Amino acid sequence: NAILSYQMASATPTLIREMITPSAFPKTASAGLLIVFVIYVGVGACGYYGYGRNLIEVPIMNSIAPAGQPLDAWGYVAVIAMLLLAFPHYLVILMPIAASLEYAVNIDVDSTAKRDLIKRIVARTVLVAITLVIAIVVPS
Repeated sequence: NAILSYQMASATPTLIREMITPSAFPKTASAGLLIVFVIYVGVGACGYYGYGRNLIEVPIMNSIAPAGQPLDAWGYVAVIAMLLLAFPHYLVILMPIAASLEYAVNIDVDSTAKRDLIKRIVARTVLVAITLVIAIVVPS
């Protein structure tokens, strides 16, 4: 989450550009960040209440879904939740890069023409393909 916190700087221009009323961004961002903060504190408190000091020695993911053992219902819930959480983060990280690529290759983002839409789809598909190649080629 510390790494994702730096995405605020790169995601902000994209968010402002897509807003109907860009002047409302400070209020909207403040409300959104407050909601995220409350959720994080609530989930953290529940996790600490449920697992206590055991989290210091064993990460919560290993407590719920131990490696090398079959998953129970909670294990499946945890894995599915992690995957569902990763997808929107990927989109948030990808959007500023896609916007920069579209600007660099002169794709008109405000155009509703089919040709420009196809250009945007191709550009974003190339970015996803590059990400996929890096994820497969670079060892973890």
